[in-house]
Amino acid sequence: MGTDFFLIDVSHWDPSVDWKTLKSHNVISAIVKATDGYNGFNQLFHTHCNGAKAEGMVLGAYHFFRPWIDQASIEKQAQFFLDKTTSQPIKFIALDLEEYTKNPANKVAPSVYSQRAKAAAVYLRSHSNLPLVVYTRKSFLDIYTPQVYDWLWNFDLWLAHWRYNETDLHSGRQTITWEELVEKHLPPYSGPTVPPSNTKWTLWQWTGEKYFLPGMITLIDLSYFNGTKEAFYQWADFTADECTSHSEPGDPALPHGVKVLALIQVHSSPSKTAPVVGNLDTTATPNALDVCIKDGDKYARIGENQWIAMRFKGVKFADWA
Repeated sequence: MGTDFFLIDVSHWDPSVDWKTLKSHNVISAIVKATDGYNGFNQLFHTHCNGAKAEGMVLGAYHFFRPWIDQASIEKQAQFFLDKTTSQPIKFIALDLEEYTKNPANKVAPSVYSQRAKAAAVYLRSHSNLPLVVYTRKSFLDIYTPQVYDWLWNFDLWLAHWRYNETDLHSGRQTITWEELVEKHLPPYSGPTVPPSNTKWTLWQWTGEKYFLPGMITLIDLSYFNGTKEAFYQWADFTADECTSHSEPGDPALPHGVKVLALIQVHSSPSKTAPVVGNLDTTATPNALDVCIKDGDKYARIGENQWIAMRFKGVKFADWA
């Protein structure tokens, strides 16, 4: 387990994040809430993603599952999440299974919850090439839907297991420094309690709703990866130094139209030596979904595994429309 780096998860409840401060304290990945149910979209999703990737963080995205939606709409719920995340360079995805309503009318039977959650997990895994983790906690499953154990063994886990109980949580929220966190508040055990269906965990959310730390005005959620930093980058298929920046002064908010100035090649990654997957001429009107600045050269991502050089070795090949 790597304890020298952190992952953070954020949502619409976190309106202000200083990503540079977080990165300076070894937060290397942001897991951003994208969607909720079949039609709820986090309006801060792109803001959070753009801020995190500007600091070179690995981007993950998660979907909050709502089980009371009828079985026929489960695929619609999962596809809604995938559709809303394609414009960002997401490296892994998560399905969030936890307490889902305080309205008794929306409660579903434990077996129904299990059946529908499995359908969502299977759909996400079969319709995305990205690593998938199921976020949950053992105490929730034990109480609300132990039937999930029948299929959970077949999925990687992101487990919530905090070092403090409910009484400690609400009576002792603290404002601390990152140095104090590392010196006094790291978990005293080597991993979360794993459900009986599984033998290992991938991510462990070990703190939440407890600490205020520099870089956030809201309570922070931190997770560990079950491995080294290098293993995490490999799992997420991420090259740590692939971009020194994701924007330049004067760049517009993305996505934004690009004007092609000459016949250019489309590459599979932001590099002129990467495999060529197509060509664009001056009649093309692509949208830039992301920008990568590397060694002074500038690349725009115009689709999944599709990059064009906007500037290479001082020569401009494309400009903002």
